[in-house]
Amino acid sequence: MLIFLGASPGLPRAAVHRVAVRARALLPLLKAEALRISVADPKSLFEKRITEYDKEMAENDKNMLETDSTLSLAELMLALGEYKKAKGTSPARLEEVAPAYIKEIPVWVSRHHSASYKVINYSGSAKKAGEAVTDAGGWLYFNSPESKFYGQVFPNCSHKDQNGKPTYALGGPSSDGPLAGKVTVH
Repeated sequence: MLIFLGASPGLPRAAVHRVAVRARALLPLLKAEALRISVADPKSLFEKRITEYDKEMAENDKNMLETDSTLSLAELMLALGEYKKAKGTSPARLEEVAPAYIKEIPVWVSRHHSASYKVINYSGSAKKAGEAVTDAGGWLYFNSPESKFYGQVFPNCSHKDQNGKPTYALGGPSSDGPLAGKVTVH
């Protein structure tokens, strides 16, 4: 109601004042959020809340994109496992898993990189996965049998994820060190 009144400059000042007095009398009955409403300038408060909401929604969208990309990484890892099970070795190029083991190479997208299907098939001798990351977005696949990361795929991103860890560390199973926990299969 106050927002409407504040946005309606054509109303008589005395009417706005009477409504404002009555609204102030109701404030103690309202929840804490309503107490933040400014009778002096409700329009600007409303605009501020919309701006805050838009920022929250944008951040949620970024988190969802990263979650989707993490699921894509898991699908790629499963496809690599199926390829290795069927062929007895890891593929020379990540793209070899599609379309037999995964429909297509999925997109990687994060808050730091636009959507990318790009794959870097890395045959270097990095001692840590992070040493091979070029931060170009897309995927980083280790295709050298001499590498300790042979047959593993990583996001090609060195930025921190929503949990504060380098994004490439989502890959693996061993990005730069041992896994935090042990997995037992029965």
